Amino acid sequence: MQSGLSKGDKIITIGGLHGIVDAIEDNTVILNCGGARLTFDRNAIRTVLEKTAEPSVLADEEVVEEVQEPDNDQTK
Repeated sequence: MQSGLSKGDKIITIGGLHGIVDAIEDNTVILNCGGARLTFDRNAIRTVLEKTAEPSVLADEEVVEEVQEPDNDQTK
């Protein structure tokens, strides 16, 4: 399980701490836990709750929807 970790995975440690994998090194994992970055041994990861999906090209692009105003002109 620890060998399949990737950045962005949501995990729970053996101590019950919930976090998101921010970086992976040889034997350690850096977790983002509500803004705090904490370093844990890979063996401290108990559960992977949610694997990250492949990044989407559209994920970084801003989506703008054009909305037309209704024609309320009563003089027609």
